Formats: sequence, structure tokens, C-alpha cells
Amino acid sequence: QALEHVRLTARDVRSANPDIAALIPGMVNARQALERDPFSTPAIVPIGVRLQRLDGTPVERSEAGDTLQVFFDVVNRLGSGTQLRWSLQIVQSWGSSTDAVEVLDAVVTKPAVTAGEEFTLGPFSIVIQRREPLLHFFRLEVSGQGSSGAQYQDVALLPFYPTPDWVTIRGDSLVLSVGDYGWIGRNTGSGQEHKGYGLTSAALGSLLYGGGVFVVDFSAEKVRSGIEGDALAYENDFVPLSIGATNTRAERILRDTTTSSGAAIGVTLREEFDVIDHATIRIRTSLINTSTEPLHDVAVGYFFDFDLTPAGDSSVVSLLIDRSDVCAEMMERMSGDPVVAALIRTADTSARVQCAGLDAAYARIGYFIPERKMETLRQGTQLQMGGQGDKSIVVGVRYPNTLAPMASRTADVFIVFGRSSAEVRQRVLALASVQQSSTQTSLLMRPHPATGDAATIDCDAIAGQRSWWRLFTLDGHCLWQQQFIATPEQVILPLEALPSGVFMLTVHGDNIQLRQTFLRLR
Repeated sequence: QALEHVRLTARDVRSANPDIAALIPGMVNARQALERDPFSTPAIVPIGVRLQRLDGTPVERSEAGDTLQVFFDVVNRLGSGTQLRWSLQIVQSWGSSTDAVEVLDAVVTKPAVTAGEEFTLGPFSIVIQRREPLLHFFRLEVSGQGSSGAQYQDVALLPFYPTPDWVTIRGDSLVLSVGDYGWIGRNTGSGQEHKGYGLTSAALGSLLYGGGVFVVDFSAEKVRSGIEGDALAYENDFVPLSIGATNTRAERILRDTTTSSGAAIGVTLREEFDVIDHATIRIRTSLINTSTEPLHDVAVGYFFDFDLTPAGDSSVVSLLIDRSDVCAEMMERMSGDPVVAALIRTADTSARVQCAGLDAAYARIGYFIPERKMETLRQGTQLQMGGQGDKSIVVGVRYPNTLAPMASRTADVFIVFGRSSAEVRQRVLALASVQQSSTQTSLLMRPHPATGDAATIDCDAIAGQRSWWRLFTLDGHCLWQQQFIATPEQVILPLEALPSGVFMLTVHGDNIQLRQTFLRLR
């Protein structure tokens, strides 16, 4: 209440700041705050904003062409008021008006509000006119009268992205943001605003400032990267074919492309992000050769700039596990601070897992040049930078054998965090001990290449189990799906309407996940 009163008695300084007048709330006026009765007017404060379509469907991520209704959840922290009128304006992050969004219904009125009242304000209506993933604000201005007839005026600003370029998954007390172009965690956009929520735990705070995925072709000495790509064009080497999220799960499909930083390798990444529990994230990554030529000696890696406290310094990194099929890197700071680890695991016996503990001076954005990215994925677990400081971690997997056109390789990355190194170590060792053959394998399809009107798939591994089958194009469009309460020994995949091309079949069971990329010939 004291904060709201000081804010409401501020002196209007918009005329002194005409270029950003829409973003300037006022200048503190201590005398006015002491002389005015705090409860002579309301102080109606937005505490949340919700977007929905005209049919009432909630909107997490708006797109160009959407017509949306906007609702504000508000609370009145001071006195009562009457004759209240709210108007909505949308301004850009530097204060000027925007042509990315049109406000259709800009005014909402309410005859009276009581002290302490909470209510929903709306609907206002807007139209997203074009793609605009940069920071804007809902500017909500209210006028009316207080209980004694005193004039009441106020302005609230709430951040808003007309077309966000990330999705967020939420689990039991944690959230993770996943960007369209390869970044993970939180991204610094063109206006230096922070996009996304990082990796945030209700108990431990924000743990991941930023990060992302990159691919290396060692034979051609090419690196394609999607680490914090918005503000730095040379880090935007991927284009999103598909991205989406539902509750605790997100899927992202990226294709590398030629940019000013270099030529494309010719790969597609299919990533599945899952909240496993209150302190574990899994990223299942499939690297697919979508070029027309074999690839020799390629690797995929994940860069994580973990900050265990807001300062982000005085951390140490250490190698926790070093095996042929799994390795893990741990970061810790002082006693009582959070501890985090990243683990890479693969069932591919020809693959080589990679773990690196890095200094900020080596891997901070702008310093993490292609040669250094290659270095992190070619030394196994030998690249370990000791001492205290601002640290980061890279985990990945290198596939030295030939990857034929349309062939794929899959690995699992886990992010694990907790209150102590003993807790995190125990959880990481448990993940490393899992028999991977029970969680992932391929499907046997006949005939292959798939010809005719149907293909037969043997299901010995999951016969009798519940399973969910889906057929995708490589850009993530689902063409067919089927659920079995008890999976038969053979499943017939219908192909009558399927054109020639390359497709992916996925099967999710209770304890198994299967996947097959196949060629369809008509």
C-alpha cells in the first residue's frame, strides 16, 4: 500500500520525456505523499494478463493474423472508487506506437470498486497484424474518482510479445523455456530484453541464464549453432520447422541452413524436452542426415551457461561420470547454493560422449567461436578448466562413423539440480545406471523402402503394452496416429494416401520409445 501511494502521488514528467512519455510513470513527490490521504483514491494494480481466442481457448503463443481477447487480473490495494474507465494502448519497448498490433476494443468501464477488491478486467480485443517477436507493453490507463471525489488517474505497463519466438514447459515447481532457433533457457533479444524464463525452480531460483544446441561436421570443419541467436545473427544457423509445447513436454525440429557464418551441413535436429520430475529435465535429441550425401564424423552438443546465484561467479566445474556410453559434468558453488549437473547418454556403441567444463572467458557469447565449439566435442572428457569463476558446461556426442542420407542417431541429455552435491550425484548415478536398450530402439518395418498400400511392423518389444503411434513428416506435421490399450504382435501402417518422401514413425509405450525414419516410394 505504501508503494502504491508513493507511486500515485508522483509528479507527471511526461512533457520532459516526450520520446518515451508512454513508458514514464512519474517522479517521486515526497511532500505530496505525506500530505495526501492514501485512501482518498483506489490503487488498481494488474497482477496478471491472460490472452484467449474468441471461442474462449487460452493462448500461450500468438501468431500473425490472430484476433485475441485480453483480460487483466487486478487488485485494488487502497480506497474505493467510482466512474472508472480503462483504456488500452500497445507500445513498443522504446515507447512509440506499434503497427504490429491493432487494438479493436480499447475501453472497459466499471461503475465502482471497493477497497481490497479483486476482479477481472476485460475483455479488450486486439489483432496481431504481423510477426513481431520483440518486446512491447500493454499500457493500461485508468481514470475515475475516489471516495471523497478526488481525481484518480493511473497507468500500468505489462510486458507483451506480439508473436513470441519461444515456448515454455512447466512441471512440478519448475519451468524451462525453449527457443525457436536453437536457444534454451533465456535469450537476450535485439532490444536487450530477456526472453523466456530460463530454467527456474520454485525452491532454487533461476539456474540457467542461457544456452543452446550446436552441430559440428569435423570432416568439413563446419559448425552450425543456435545459442542465444536473437541478438547475434551469426548464432542463428538453424531454422525452425516445427516447435510446440503442451504442459510438461515440448518438441522442436530444427534444420541447419546457410548463413553469413557459413554453409549448411545438411542436418535436421528433432528434440523432445520433458519434465521428468521436480528436479530433472530430459532432452532426447535425434540428429538426422537430411542431405543427399553421406556425412562423416559429425557431432551434436549442448551449451549451458548455468548461474547458481544471481552473481553467476565463484563456481567450479568437475567431471562426475566418465564412461564409454555416458558422461556427466557437475557445477557447484558455496555450501547452501544450488548444485546442477548435465549428463549425456547414448546406446550407440560407435558414438563417443563428450563433456567439457569451461571458463566464461572461453565460452561466453562472442568468444565461443567455431573452433572452440569443435574443441569441446573432440576431446572426450579432457577439456576441464579448473578453479573458481563464471563457468559453463558443454555435453554432447560425436558420431565418427558415416551417417548415410536419412539415417539418424539419438542421444539423451539430462539436466539435474538440487541442494547438495551428494543429492545431485545420487540422481545422476541413477540415470547413468538405466539400461538404455529398454528405453529406446528402432522399429522393424517391412517392406523398407515402404511400397504398396501398407507396411507391417513387428511389435515383439511392446506386445501387450499400452502404446501411442504417430506418423510425422520431417517438418513435424502429424499425418496419422493410433493408440493401443494392448499392442498386437504386428501393426499394419496404412500408406494409401502417403506420397513419396521421407517420414518418421514414433511409438511411445509405458517403458519404451521407438522411432523409425523411412523412405516411401509409390
